[in-house]
Amino acid sequence: MIDSIGLTGASGILGRHLLHLFSKKKIKVFATSRKKPLFSNKFIKWNKMDLEKKHTMKSLDKIFGGTKVLIHAGAHVPLNSSIEDTLKITKVNIKATYALYKWAKKNKVHFIFLSGAIVYKYKHNCNENSEYINKNDSIFYGYAKKLCDAFLKKKLLKNDSITIFRPTSIYGWGLKKNKIISKILSQAKQKKKIKLYKPFIKKNFIHANDIANAIYRCIKNKKYGCFNLSSSKMYSIKDLAITSNKLNNNKNSITIFENNKKDNHKYSFEINSNLVKRELGWKAKIDLEQGLKLMMNRECE
Repeated sequence: MIDSIGLTGASGILGRHLLHLFSKKKIKVFATSRKKPLFSNKFIKWNKMDLEKKHTMKSLDKIFGGTKVLIHAGAHVPLNSSIEDTLKITKVNIKATYALYKWAKKNKVHFIFLSGAIVYKYKHNCNENSEYINKNDSIFYGYAKKLCDAFLKKKLLKNDSITIFRPTSIYGWGLKKNKIISKILSQAKQKKKIKLYKPFIKKNFIHANDIANAIYRCIKNKKYGCFNLSSSKMYSIKDLAITSNKLNNNKNSITIFENNKKDNHKYSFEINSNLVKRELGWKAKIDLEQGLKLMMNRECE
């Protein structure tokens, strides 16, 4: 029986889907974020929390005291990968993770960390033991994820109560407007001609509701470990545009341009999710068309 859960990043894309799911399950959530989340009901107790600031054991006790599970979904995601605030990422994504883990360990709380497929050096044919990225292989945001992931995986090997999830590219209601899926959906909705640039590299997208369900199964079954989360099909930017036009009845054609930028990988985030299927009986259920429709309707499921 799950009584209550702590959550960081409650106002983010995954946070809102978790709040929706836990409210349906009538589970109390001690939710935190800088901005107040859209969901508000008797099952959600929200506290403003800035992960950039230092938090003591005492301050975390006040926010999460009494919970048996802490989901750390909060993070600073740079709007532009070429302009990163490394100091902010260090404080929010690294130091805050270490502090929350230490609090969880002290209080014998199940700590769930949202990592990502970005931690892998090679973004295809990855399982949970595939090679990590190095500092020069990624933007600092990705390297910060890797540092926390590797730190927690070592603790997991010492039988700490930890679960690490490594999802591919998350999308769903609440996705930022500067993301490619949001841009294409917006253009299709406005009946605009969509401009695309080759090459059309296949990528793995996973809906936030599928991730929320994996987390729920993990908590319900008290399952610790490290798990990849991916959908069963890969999609290109052209697939996104075609599906978006179909859903919005956009008759304008798609214009395709050549792109001189080269990519060494045919696919992006082609990772293996067999372990989570075996251990939790989980698989992604929402396909691209369903997921985009949910985004358009501003719905979680």
